Amino acid sequence: MKKLLLLISGLCLFLLIGCNQDNDQSAPPQNDTSNDTSNDTQTEKPDLNNEELSVSFNDAIDEFKKKYADASITKIELDSDLKEWKYEITGVDDTTEYEAEINANTKELTNTGEEALDQDEKNTEKETNALDIDNVILPDKAIESVLNETEGEIDGWTLEIEDGRTIYEVTVRNGNKDIDYIVDAMNGELLGTDK
Repeated sequence: MKKLLLLISGLCLFLLIGCNQDNDQSAPPQNDTSNDTSNDTQTEKPDLNNEELSVSFNDAIDEFKKKYADASITKIELDSDLKEWKYEITGVDDTTEYEAEINANTKELTNTGEEALDQDEKNTEKETNALDIDNVILPDKAIESVLNETEGEIDGWTLEIEDGRTIYEVTVRNGNKDIDYIVDAMNGELLGTDK
């Protein structure tokens, strides 16, 4: 029995070695470009300061409200995926959270979704996190406050309530370093950074 097991093991080992020997010659060559940057044209994230968006802050809110009329907005973000700028808006009513992306140039509403709030969030999420959209400064003013203090490319911004305060978080890219600047969304005061 031992001889049979030894013979089978030997044959398996022989077959494995034989199968692997000319494997590289029969397979077509593959180009590994993971470390080759000689021909790459690096795609960089666009600078919001150099963009002319067709859809304004208020237009994006209006599009969201057309879809979710009873929702209170809790967060608005403007960000780029290297190809296009998108507003990402989140809102809630007493039982449900709603999300939608609005293309910042075409107004197209995409990636919409609804999710039931957890039991502990029902009836409180709206009260504690709903933005007072009518009384916040426009994103351009928040960006202006940041650029009065620093240089760099604007990577995007987020408007939300954090620790009971309505803020803009403006992301500035300086070289390969991103710094989030916190701006009071009611008066434009630069509050600090969140590195």
